[in-house]
Amino acid sequence: MGLQIAWFLGRGAEALKLPQAPAAAPSSSVTPGNVEAIADVLFSEYLLPFEVASVLLLVAVVGSVVMAKKRI
Repeated sequence: MGLQIAWFLGRGAEALKLPQAPAAAPSSSVTPGNVEAIADVLFSEYLLPFEVASVLLLVAVVGSVVMAKKRI
């Protein structure tokens, strides 16, 4: 830690300068983000496998609840 402090003191103020932030994208150009791109592909090309997986997960959850509450 002492070596890092000495390095910062030796470099001076330029060691503490942060890089410039990139320019913000104009708000008029709407580019879809990662979530939108995944949702488009998921609900257009892979809709049937997505629905089958959701039904299987629902059946598994209901089955586990029924097995856990068998004493009722």
